[in-house]
This record gives sequence, structure tokens and C-alpha cells, in this order.
Amino acid sequence: MQVVWSAHCFTCSLLAVGWEEYPVRQHKLPGFCGTRHCGLSAMNASYNATGVSLNVSRLYHKTLEEFLAAPISVSSLVLGNIFSGCFRGLFSSGLIIIFSYFFGANLHLNGWFFLSLLLTCFLFATLGLVAAMVVSSHEGMSRFSTFVILPMTFLCGTFFRVEKYPDVIAYFVQILPLTHSAVSLRAIALNTGFPLVSMLVLAAYAVALFALGLWVTYRVE
Repeated sequence: MQVVWSAHCFTCSLLAVGWEEYPVRQHKLPGFCGTRHCGLSAMNASYNATGVSLNVSRLYHKTLEEFLAAPISVSSLVLGNIFSGCFRGLFSSGLIIIFSYFFGANLHLNGWFFLSLLLTCFLFATLGLVAAMVVSSHEGMSRFSTFVILPMTFLCGTFFRVEKYPDVIAYFVQILPLTHSAVSLRAIALNTGFPLVSMLVLAAYAVALFALGLWVTYRVE
């Protein structure tokens, strides 16, 4: 359902403005919107696939205790949940990329692009795991999504240009991971330069959240 919704939003945004006649900074709208929705879809799909399912299994089905009691390491359990979320995010983002080409986008896809996309999926899947392990109710997960994930959806350069924000807001937005995901994916796909800083920030977020995910899972154990 998440994949279908992402594709639907992307298609509607192009149909609303007319994709061929609306260039953005010398780039056609399908390429500009495609990279934007690619990062957004990766965030939502990866976070929900890990966070929601793990929270339900921990609080409702009580199956997490069975995994923790099984003869598998905590790191294997954490990585398994994270990579399942990554796969969902990559699948959803791949559908957006296919739609972009269908609408006439000219994207320069290479290994750096997919590394940036993988880092995005990894860090948000890990964020979902951390939230699922820390939050003690389904209502709490909804509040976390409302106050953390939803603001990033609209603020982090996916719909509005960050440089147009007031200085205080722009500085805060530059700290958020989805901003650097949007910057790196767009810069690589549209061939406007190599976003070294954004790639390093994504890698730092991925490592920090993975370490935090291991720690909170050990605490639950």
C-alpha cells in the first residue's frame, strides 16, 4: 500500500503542472520530482516497514520475546529487521525511478546514487527500529511519526527549497537526515556535482542510529 501511495503522489504531482513544459533550473520536472519523491518514499517505506511491524510484534503479538530467547545474536536480529525495511524502501524508490523514466526523466544513475539511497533506507529503517523499541504503545508510535517523520516530509527540501526558509529554520532543517538525502540524490541524479558533505552526514546518521538500535535492543533483552 505504501508503494502504491508513493507512485500515486508522484504521478499526481506531475499531472498537476504538466511535466514537459515546466523546467526547474534547466532540468525537466520529472527528473526534479523523481529524485525528490525517491528520497521521500525511501524514508516512509523503510521507517514504516521496520517501526510499525516491530512495534506490533513487540506489544501485540509478543513475538519479539521469542526471537530474543532464540539462539541468535542481538546484532543479527537488529540487522535482519533493518534490512527488511531497507528492501521495502528500495523497492518503493525503484518504482518511483521507473515512473520518472516513464514520464521522460533523464537521470544519471550510478553507484553513488544507489549508495545514497541505501544509506537513506538504512538510517530510516534503523530509526523505525529504535522508535519501536523505545515507544511503549501504538499511540506513541503514531505521535512519533506525527512529530518526527511528518515534519521532515515537508521541510527537508522535498517540496520547498531550503534556502528560502528563515535562517533559524534553515539551520535546523540542514541538520535533519532527509535534507541530505534529497541533496545527495538530486545532485547525483541530475549530475550537478558530488555531494560529499551530504554523503558523509548520511553515513554518520546510519552508524549512530545503528549503534543506538543495538543499545536499545540489548536493553529490551
